[in-house]
Amino acid sequence: MLEALPCGVVVTTLDGIIRQSNQEFLQWVGESGKVGQPLAGVFTLGSRLFYETNLAPIVHLQGRVDEAVAELRMPDGARMSALLNIREWKGEPDSEPGLLIVVFPANERRRYERELLAAERQSRETAVALRKAREAAEAANEAKTRFLTNMSHELRTPLNGILGFAGLLHDSPLSHPQREYVETIQQSGEGLLDIISDLLDLARVTSGRMELENVAVELQKVMTGVCDLVTPRLIDTSTKLTIEWDNSLPQYLWGDPGRIRQILLNLVGNAIKFTEAGTVTVHARRADPGIVRIEVADSGPGIAPEYRDRIFESFDRGDPTVAMRQGGTGLGLAIARELTEAIGGAIGVESQVGVGSIFWFTLPLRTAAVEPEEAPAVADEPQPSGGTYQVLLAEDNVINRRLATVLLEKLGCEVVTAADGVEALDFSQRTAFDLIILDCMMPQLDGWQAARQMREAGLTTPIVALTASAMPADRQRCQEAGMDAFLTKPVRQAELAAALRQYAGTKRLGQPS
Repeated sequence: MLEALPCGVVVTTLDGIIRQSNQEFLQWVGESGKVGQPLAGVFTLGSRLFYETNLAPIVHLQGRVDEAVAELRMPDGARMSALLNIREWKGEPDSEPGLLIVVFPANERRRYERELLAAERQSRETAVALRKAREAAEAANEAKTRFLTNMSHELRTPLNGILGFAGLLHDSPLSHPQREYVETIQQSGEGLLDIISDLLDLARVTSGRMELENVAVELQKVMTGVCDLVTPRLIDTSTKLTIEWDNSLPQYLWGDPGRIRQILLNLVGNAIKFTEAGTVTVHARRADPGIVRIEVADSGPGIAPEYRDRIFESFDRGDPTVAMRQGGTGLGLAIARELTEAIGGAIGVESQVGVGSIFWFTLPLRTAAVEPEEAPAVADEPQPSGGTYQVLLAEDNVINRRLATVLLEKLGCEVVTAADGVEALDFSQRTAFDLIILDCMMPQLDGWQAARQMREAGLTTPIVALTASAMPADRQRCQEAGMDAFLTKPVRQAELAAALRQYAGTKRLGQPS
C-alpha cells in the first residue's frame, strides 16, 4: 500500500526505529531509511534535535503534527528541505503502536498545491457538467412526455370517431358479413388503442410522475376482474383460463389496486396472446414471509434462454419469429417491470421451450387491518325533471361532436352543441343544463379556460372533461379548473352513462340570471 503513494512514507516504532518505508523515501535518504535504522539517521543534526525536542513530544500529547519543516540527509551529502505530516499509527490489531510519517519535498509544495487547485477546479467543472447533463436529460424527458401527450391527443381524436361510429354501426341491423367487417374494424381500432396506451404508460413510469395509492386491496377480486376482462379473447380459442388462490393469504392487503391490476393484465394478456391452445393459470400464493407471489403460467411455446434477459426491455419482443406472428410493441413487459419495481416488488420469468412459461411478480405482504367499506349500491339511472337530460356539449372536432351527440341522445339527453369554449361559455350563461361536457383542446377558449370562467361566474353545474390526453397532469389540471369528472377518448357510451348517472339531474340549477 505504501508503494502506491506519490510521496515518501515511513512507519516507525514509538522510540523512532523504522519499521516500514516506501521506495520514494529510500530514493531520497538511501541506506539510512531502511527497516531497522533509527529515524534520527535521516535528519541533519539541527532537524534531529528539532524532531526529538519539539515534534515527538507534540505527537505524544496530541497524536499528530499536521505540518513541520525538517532537513533530510541525502546519500551524496546534500540536504533536502522536507515537509512532515506525523500521525500515531495503530497498524494491525495485534501489532505494536507506532508513528506514520508522510514526507514530501518542500520545494514541491507549490506543485502539490497547484495539483490540488487543479483537482478542485476539475471537480467543480465536473459538477457543472453533470448538472447541465442532468438538466438536458430532464428537458429531453419532458420533451418526450409532451410529444407522447400530443401524439396521444392527435391519435385518440380520430380513433374516437372510428370506434364510436363502428360501435353504433354494429348495433344497427346488418347482414352477417357486414357484422364481421364491423367487428374487424373494432378489433383493429382496439389494437391501435392498446399501442397508444402502452406508449403513454411508458411515458408515465419513465417521467417519474406516476402516483401510487396505498389503500386496502382485495387481491383475489382484482385477479378475478382481470380474468373476466380478458375472457372474451378466449371465445374463438381452446385455451382455458383458471385462477388458483392460496387460502392462507389475507383477504385485504395494502397497496395500489390500479397498478397491480395493470401488471396482472399485461402478464395475463401476454400469456393468452402466445398460447394458441392450452392453459393459462393465474396463481397467488405466500412466498417468503411478508411477500405475495403472483404467477401467470401458460402452456405456450416457451422462451429460449437467449431471449429471457431481454424481454423486460422496452421495445424488445424476444424471438423475432414469434413476435412477427403475434405482433405488439414490446412495451407490455417493460411497463410491468417498471410498475412492479415502483410498488416495491420484483418480476421475472421461468420458461422452457416447448413446455411454457411462468411470469411472476411479488408484492409486499402488508395485511390491511380494517376492511374497506362496501361501495354503495348503484341505483337505477335517475331522470331529471321533464324526463330528459339537458346537456351542453362543447367539441371542436365535427366527427367527435356528432358521435358524442348520438351517444348522448341514445341515453335520453337533449344536447346543445358548441364548437369551441367561447360558444360554450355563452350557452352556459343563457341556459340551465343538467350537465356540461367540455373538450379540453379547443380553439379560442379551451375547455380548462371555459370551465374556470364558468366557475368564476358562479355556475355550479357539473362539468365533465372530455379529452384525448391521458396523463396524470391532465387530470390534475381538470380538477384545478373546477371540472367534476374526467373522460378519456375514445369515450364509451357506458362511461357517458356513468357520468350522467352520477351528476345529471342531481345538481340542476335554476335558469341563470
